[in-house]
Amino acid sequence: MRGFFFGSRYWTGTTLFGLVLLVVGSGLSNTGFFSKGDWVERFSIWHSVNEMRALRSPNSANLAWFEAPILRSYLYLFSATGDTLWLERFVLHADSIVRLMRDVPEGVTYWQGYQDGFLGWGTTVYDPQGRYQEYFVHDAVICLPLARFVLMVYENPGLRLRFWEQARVYQLAVERQVLAKWFINWKAARGTGEDLEHFGGWENLPWNQALSMGELILVFSDIRRAPFYQPGKFSLPDWFYEQVPESMAKAFRDNLILDLENDCFVWGHQAGKPRWEDIAHANLDISLALEAVARGFVFQEQDLERMGRSLWKLVKDRHSERFVLRRFVNGSGGIDTVYALEMWTALAKFEPAVREVVTRAIAGVPAARMNVSMAVTCARLALESDATEREAQMRAGVEASETGLRRGDARNLFLPGEVSDGVFDAAGRRVRFSQWEQLRSGIYFSSTGRRVLVLP
Repeated sequence: MRGFFFGSRYWTGTTLFGLVLLVVGSGLSNTGFFSKGDWVERFSIWHSVNEMRALRSPNSANLAWFEAPILRSYLYLFSATGDTLWLERFVLHADSIVRLMRDVPEGVTYWQGYQDGFLGWGTTVYDPQGRYQEYFVHDAVICLPLARFVLMVYENPGLRLRFWEQARVYQLAVERQVLAKWFINWKAARGTGEDLEHFGGWENLPWNQALSMGELILVFSDIRRAPFYQPGKFSLPDWFYEQVPESMAKAFRDNLILDLENDCFVWGHQAGKPRWEDIAHANLDISLALEAVARGFVFQEQDLERMGRSLWKLVKDRHSERFVLRRFVNGSGGIDTVYALEMWTALAKFEPAVREVVTRAIAGVPAARMNVSMAVTCARLALESDATEREAQMRAGVEASETGLRRGDARNLFLPGEVSDGVFDAAGRRVRFSQWEQLRSGIYFSSTGRRVLVLP
């Protein structure tokens, strides 16, 4: 066993997969910095071995927790590199996922309420009796990257020429089958009548399950305003897109617990239940919080700083029973076994210490031996690194002449039409602001794909 100094603490490594904070193999550079290319390479090595592992699996657990992270990775890598090869891989996997949609499967036992005419996905793996079940969170996690692809294509003229047909298929599949199914069952009583057997409304679900669907609804609210959007036959009311996600975000924000001593948040896995959130599922919670900040409702940047500080605090006090975030949903596992850090990575914008924590965690495992959560984190790190590298270049004056900006002046960032059509951050999220409002410093895109920078 050997150890190294991490900040003011001394850490020791154990076995390969317990060794997330000890850098081995190629390791970190002397500066501790990994470039965008380094992260793309690590993902590509993993991808070459694992891409086809769950392709064409009808199991919604495999689709949500393996295929969907791969789809998200492709979108991150396209945004980071501009290489449409990643979108070609996206379409290969997404087409397979959509073709697997069915009302109910053949040859398995299922509750009759699932034979409702809506196509979707399900699994038998979580039911004690081995029966087929359909899950709110699986549908949301599977459909989110499909929806983000649709929005990306509809907003980008170049991508529309190449991927319009596929985007339209995904849009209709999600709207007509998934969103329509859950909307009809929105006020379902748990396990009665013709309602979905275990739903009972989002208020009865763990945060990560509810918030994932809230994020999907938010992305579709953007799709509905996108150029060339054409509604399907089944149209959901406006209030569903406007009120439901905000009500979810508010309920979650109200249940965050502020640790005053450390100025960070901890929170439960579900409202009113005595179980703390685990680090993996917290990715889904954080993702909705990031969306809310980008859109200007419920959450503020200070909230994201505190969430990021939660991870840093866990690393510093990993042997403390007082700090409650853990790896697994049952409350076991500390930072030594953390791999699922995808959306925690995005918090580095608000709490810079997070980047070092995540980098050291991921870099300590050989690329081919990573799990899918680590692989998608690498793809997310490529996106974050791209934004950081470009911002550094532009600050140095490499691209400053292209923007024509004065420090602190955001008024000339976009043409009026580009503002009305949409402004997006480096992660592809729509940023809502008026033509004359100030934006936080960072890299943004117009609806025509023009890259601009706001300097502090």
